[in-house]
Amino acid sequence: MEITKESAMSIVRDISYITSSNVNLMNIEGIIIASTDATRIGTFHEASKQVMEKRLEKLVVYDNFTYEGSKKGINMPLVINGDICGVVGISGSSEEVIKYGEIVKKMTEILLLENRVKQEKISTKEMTEHFVIDWIFSKNKEGIQERGHRLGINTSKKWRIMLLKVQDVAFHQKHSGRFSILEEVEKSIRSVLGYIEYVLVNSNSMFILMIPEATQNKIMELGVTIKDAVWYNQKVSLIIGIDEISEELHIAYQKAERALKRSSTANPVTMYKDLHLEMFLHEVSEETKNEFIAKVFKNHSEKDMSKTLKLLRAYFESDGSITKTAENMLVHKNTLQYKLKSLHEKTGIDPRAVTGATLFQLAVAFYDSL
Repeated sequence: MEITKESAMSIVRDISYITSSNVNLMNIEGIIIASTDATRIGTFHEASKQVMEKRLEKLVVYDNFTYEGSKKGINMPLVINGDICGVVGISGSSEEVIKYGEIVKKMTEILLLENRVKQEKISTKEMTEHFVIDWIFSKNKEGIQERGHRLGINTSKKWRIMLLKVQDVAFHQKHSGRFSILEEVEKSIRSVLGYIEYVLVNSNSMFILMIPEATQNKIMELGVTIKDAVWYNQKVSLIIGIDEISEELHIAYQKAERALKRSSTANPVTMYKDLHLEMFLHEVSEETKNEFIAKVFKNHSEKDMSKTLKLLRAYFESDGSITKTAENMLVHKNTLQYKLKSLHEKTGIDPRAVTGATLFQLAVAFYDSL
């Protein structure tokens, strides 16, 4: 087991609270890789080399001259799974430091084991993240099944894809001071998933959740449950996009991605099967979208656009019901009617007519997709 310099310094700092003496940690080459005395880091420590080569239980040094780079004190091997991975030393008179010897040795070994477990978890997590990206997007699938097997993932099953995105990550980190917000969200997601079979990775602040052979109802129910759990535990809003059953994973991912783009705080969980206009929006060029938007929303400033979009979204979400839209917007029906009439006069398109409503819906969809 190799001891990293970062974990070694962390351990030395923790151990130094036990004793007022200097604590050193040496690697298998006998080099001091961490010390409470910064001037000794990187220097050779002959006494520790003797401990490892002769497999000594301890080596007490009584002066500062007998062993190169070694001061008086006690040095003990660090043994993990039967192998010596380094040496811990405490500087000082033998009478003072020997009483701490065994305690420091055991504590250091425990801390090393804890660090090893953490590193293995991180390593497995990183391998899984890389594997999932390759599994979904790589055209060369050679070795995918074997890599999946090593990670405990059965790639021969039909996997569904759900994409989960935290709304306003930067805002939560800045105003709550919780820079581990994504880690907290991940814990909530995993607590909901429990012992069912799944794969979960974090890719660019978005979670990719894969569930094998899940029905439409089951995966939708799972999405809603996760969304509610994250809100309850972290007070964080998730938007979620769910794929449609597909033969190819990259196609399933694309469908989940389109569904995610349609999700909002008002409608946080979207399934690809429920998309309509959104199914072809990605095929329309940005230039064409902007041209169409400018044509429909003529005579609109940026400020006007913001107000009109808010009005139209509320109107369409209420299926064109004046009463329902007015209630949702907290305005009088007459006020709403006046706003719609004004929009008609300004653009020449009547949002209350079937043709006009269709044009506005398409323009809003184009705007939201940019």
